Amino acid sequence: MSIPFKNISGLYILTCGGLLLITAMAKVIASGSAAEVLHTLDPVFGVSFNNLILAAGILEFIIACMCIFGNRMTIRAGLLAILSTNLLFYRFGLYVVGYHRPCICMGTFTASLHISEHTADAIMKVFLAYMFIGSYAILFWHWRQKRETVPSTISAQTTV
Repeated sequence: MSIPFKNISGLYILTCGGLLLITAMAKVIASGSAAEVLHTLDPVFGVSFNNLILAAGILEFIIACMCIFGNRMTIRAGLLAILSTNLLFYRFGLYVVGYHRPCICMGTFTASLHISEHTADAIMKVFLAYMFIGSYAILFWHWRQKRETVPSTISAQTTV
């Protein structure tokens, strides 16, 4: 019994939405903490980590809701592709400016769970790769499906 790709992509979008909801909540909650690291400036954008985490949390919350409650697969996958691409560019920017500490993507949430910064950073990198690869795979699959149906539609119209 094979599972159609459409069902797998729906499950994938829901898991990304659920994970984004968790990271969004962690970021919004962490932005309200008094941790000193949140008041330092982000080396890429030059704003406080606190403001950056709050903005990212709100954006992730909106995209998570779209993934969970939306009905257009290509829009949901597109939002995940845009978000993951931007996060990859941000991480590349951190590398370029010489920031080699673990990303504080989850704010202070991981400390309350007794998870080290390095472990949390590795988990977030895996999630980022999952989101990036999966969203672009879905978009590519939909593009191929649309491309395969267009020639058959055109040939059917010309033969009539």
